Amino acid sequence: MAKAAVIVPVYRVEKYLSRCVQSVLNQSFRDFCLILVDDGSPDNCPAYCDAFAAQDSRVHVIHQPNSGPSAARNRGLEWALKNSGCSYLTFLDGDDCLHPCCLERLCAAAETAEVSLVMCRHQYFREEQELLPLPRFDTPPAPDLLSPEDLVVRESIGFNYCWGKLYSASLFERLRFPENVSFGEDNLTTYKAVFAAEHIAFLPEALYFYFYSPTGITKMSWSPRSLECFLGIREQAAFYQANHYPRAYRAEIYALIQQYAYQIHRIRGDRENRSRNQPYLKKMLAEMRTVMAANRDLGLHSDYWFEALHPRLSVLRRFRRRAENRLHRLRRHK
Repeated sequence: MAKAAVIVPVYRVEKYLSRCVQSVLNQSFRDFCLILVDDGSPDNCPAYCDAFAAQDSRVHVIHQPNSGPSAARNRGLEWALKNSGCSYLTFLDGDDCLHPCCLERLCAAAETAEVSLVMCRHQYFREEQELLPLPRFDTPPAPDLLSPEDLVVRESIGFNYCWGKLYSASLFERLRFPENVSFGEDNLTTYKAVFAAEHIAFLPEALYFYFYSPTGITKMSWSPRSLECFLGIREQAAFYQANHYPRAYRAEIYALIQQYAYQIHRIRGDRENRSRNQPYLKKMLAEMRTVMAANRDLGLHSDYWFEALHPRLSVLRRFRRRAENRLHRLRRHK
């Protein structure tokens, strides 16, 4: 019996798995089980998982044919709910890691605030960077208590990730990740857990460390499968509109515009497949214009379009506008 279950999908993370697992095993909070779901990884990850289980009784390993991260998380969920007796669940990707006080802080916040979901901030790091020195929390700040809509508005991107959160196990009694979606599966899942919770305790500390490889992202060719990321954004927008969450709806429409801009940027950068991707580019530009036109009443004026498509130029545009306003005020006072 463990109070918290940590679920880790494992696939082609041989280089980073030890760092990930050790960050869990070295937690100041000890009452947990670690579930490693080997998703048919073709490298040495399966053997590494078994070695960790042999060394520490808190580690449980599930081996399955390659089925994707959603299926791996679902297998881990099902095992945890059936066998661990855990009160809380959290997710961790196999190339990421946790602050040594992460579980302690999350569990303490859940019990002190009497909430079924706790979220912390995350910190990006690159392979060449070391996560030292780690901050100490001798007197940790109290968590902010937020409504689901407040969380969506305040953390419009981070709230979608399934990791960096502690969930009451009851939130996942019926909730599962969609196994037919390869990109953006978090967008179709996490918001349902968020809005099933009456309040969310938000911790300002970065307790989750996300491994970020910019070279891997920018060199990867764009694929039409990337369009799956729009499924969750559109579903969330429809949910917020139908259930009268106007602030969340506005935030999600802006997120939709930003996602269009990101995918358009990715397509334009994939020069090797320009002719193949051209129909998708035209389609997304047209859809983006339609979304902007349909939501004029939200105040998404042309600056949003400009900022989404040209984020760097938009900074210069704002500086120029400020300078022009300042010059106008100076002339007026002469």
